[in-house]
Amino acid sequence: MFFKWVKQNLKIKRFFGWSENAVKIQVLTAMIAYLLLHLAQIATLCKLSLQQIARRVNLNLTSRRSLVALFCDPPEKKRVTMLQNQGHLEFEYV
Repeated sequence: MFFKWVKQNLKIKRFFGWSENAVKIQVLTAMIAYLLLHLAQIATLCKLSLQQIARRVNLNLTSRRSLVALFCDPPEKKRVTMLQNQGHLEFEYV
């Protein structure tokens, strides 16, 4: 049961080391990452899945943003059509 949970939730695709210590470290690191994402989900009352949260965190590792701003959807922007963007010219016929 434990290994099924590890395979489904921790997403360890391959091990970087073959020693017992290396495998333990990698599994513990994946578990810590999973728990941190779950705590962030609980703290922000976010309704996104853990996979979506992990993707957003991965994309914004180098930016400095709060978790609430990171997990909330951005406000919808007004769509500007080509006609609204163009100027209006008036002509006088002589």
